[in-house]
Amino acid sequence: MKGLLFDFDGVIVDSFEILYQSVLEAFNKDISRDEYRKFYEGDVLASAKKLHNGTKMVGKGTPVFSRYIPRLYELHPVDGIADTLSNLSESYQITIVTSCLGDVVETFLKMHNLERTIHSIYGSDFHPDKHEKMHIVFEKYGLDPQKTLYVTDTLGDLRVAERVGIRGIGVTWGFHDRETLEKGKYLKIVDTPDQLKNEIDSILI
Repeated sequence: MKGLLFDFDGVIVDSFEILYQSVLEAFNKDISRDEYRKFYEGDVLASAKKLHNGTKMVGKGTPVFSRYIPRLYELHPVDGIADTLSNLSESYQITIVTSCLGDVVETFLKMHNLERTIHSIYGSDFHPDKHEKMHIVFEKYGLDPQKTLYVTDTLGDLRVAERVGIRGIGVTWGFHDRETLEKGKYLKIVDTPDQLKNEIDSILI
């Protein structure tokens, strides 16, 4: 079966600034935006552990999520991504694999009438490790890694996809720019949501 895995933050919604501000407030740290972006070049979980000093990270009442969630609900999806998801959902099973909370993502999608485009959501409340979540998705839905793509905006996620054995598509409207994404192994890098469907179809046809 052909499948698409989508990241959420930075791909479906432009949430870098609200997440960055939430982290600054939660941990009272002096971190620049560029420093924060570098967290997402590798294992973001390991980077986060350096900040939280034992503080619980996952859950609506945790220091970061309690600030991030209300800010997220004030945002709208990236321009063009709604139509792209709708078009893709006609041909592919779309699963969101994210570090956000699954029910928070579901609420956001419902707010913008996107819930029918998504087959399932695997957030950090299900499992904190994207590598493990991808394996679970493959096993549960019988996806063929050779016929599955991961759409993400970070170098770290492209590296996760490589470890899992699936190909990645990098998008430049999120946390990382083209120059950063090009440091990893990827199949394509696209600059607009409109380009996604054609690129995906050309790879998975």
